[in-house]
Amino acid sequence: MGNTLEAARYFLIVSADNERRLQISSAIQDHVEKAHFTYATDGSDAISKIQNFQPHVIITDEVLSKQTGTRVIEWTLNHAKEPVACILLEPVPDSEQFVDDVVIGRVQFLENFKDSRLFAKVLSRALNCLSSHSPREFSLKFLAPGDSLLKSGDKANCVYILKRGQLRASLSVDGRTVVLGQVEVGEFVGEMAYINGEARSADVNAVDDCELIEIPIDMMDHLLFLKPAWSKALMKTLSKRIKTTNAALTKTD
Repeated sequence: MGNTLEAARYFLIVSADNERRLQISSAIQDHVEKAHFTYATDGSDAISKIQNFQPHVIITDEVLSKQTGTRVIEWTLNHAKEPVACILLEPVPDSEQFVDDVVIGRVQFLENFKDSRLFAKVLSRALNCLSSHSPREFSLKFLAPGDSLLKSGDKANCVYILKRGQLRASLSVDGRTVVLGQVEVGEFVGEMAYINGEARSADVNAVDDCELIEIPIDMMDHLLFLKPAWSKALMKTLSKRIKTTNAALTKTD
């Protein structure tokens, strides 16, 4: 598997029902770019495919022939050579299963993948879990529609570049939500924390499915030096912020 920010994402979908497999892959394509699919019809088939080529994400039914979905996930967690996220298409069990892996998002339970909003959140958490294990100076972050990226007043540890989707910046004033503007693809987000070292000054939420490059603040100087295109993008972002602020001040005069 590739380890760059532009690498494809490989999904293994495990179900005995062909139509269900196709529905799941279609649902993934609604939310994830560069998704590639491998299919398995039973548990043993799934394990064999994982041995030959490990996917990034496994989505499996629980009821399978030869091996259950739970067994497929157990085998994967014990034998995977690279980080992998698993989604079991079952309600959250009464008994505790995969507790540590559930906490970090490596294993998730989802009863209804046809719930687009919930499915998007589960996929985002799975991909974020993978990204957090990636040994590089910056990583990817995924948001589902409505997810919060930044909250006003929070301590700032990272700066972001929006790769896909749209974000909305807002602020709560006297109990009202005031929209400050939209963040478009190619713009920095949370850059003021890098510049002035202060806490977050606004709330930022995802308008739709978003993919961002997450950069630790203490790596910004180094990466801006190595990537002139990012320095140019930062300047464009700051210029847009100034124009937006001036336009807002003009309206209030």
